[in-house]
Amino acid sequence: MLLKFRLLIKLILLISIMSLNVFTQPISIQAQPSQCTFGEIDAWISINGKNWLNTTISELSLSCGQSFFVKAKMSPSVDDIWLALYLFEPGTKSTNQESFTVIDGPCCLNDGVDFGKTYAFENKTVLWKMKVKDDPVWKNGITPLSLTGFFQKQKDDEWITEDISFSIAAIHILENETITVTSSLDSEPHNLRFISSNLIILPVVLLALIGIGFFKQKK
Repeated sequence: MLLKFRLLIKLILLISIMSLNVFTQPISIQAQPSQCTFGEIDAWISINGKNWLNTTISELSLSCGQSFFVKAKMSPSVDDIWLALYLFEPGTKSTNQESFTVIDGPCCLNDGVDFGKTYAFENKTVLWKMKVKDDPVWKNGITPLSLTGFFQKQKDDEWITEDISFSIAAIHILENETITVTSSLDSEPHNLRFISSNLIILPVVLLALIGIGFFKQKK
């Protein structure tokens, strides 16, 4: 009986550790490519350019001046599709209002990339290196960064257009200095806010252990 009890405790502790690991990951609202009749779009975001998170990501915290990377892929499912991709920050009408800026990439923020005519399964991939502005207008709050992909196909004299639009991430901009990602931390996602489920797991495990101890005493 004592051996079974010890094995059960080890099992519960193992489950609790695994649960903590799951619940401390950033929340992925949409982790599959978004699709339309003419194809699909997928996108990723990374703090260090090595570890990529499939979007959409919520609860991602970045500091003022901190850099990050965005990668997007458009995949047409039929031939002769005209592709274009638009990177934007919703609600901004001028560069002064923008919270982010593009350091390197195929286009600026609130601008687009024209891929031209493509064929089925001819993937088009783009990469932006971006940063939070050093002194953005919007601080200590959440602002989205979004993509819209346009798929156009000509039928006779008419162009049929379908678009896919979604948020890459809901980014919480922190009013503090940039957090430097060191090589010793490269294997981990950084500055990700943990969801409150963590706080529930430990009390549940503790109650389970108390219950098992009480049951063992009665036996």
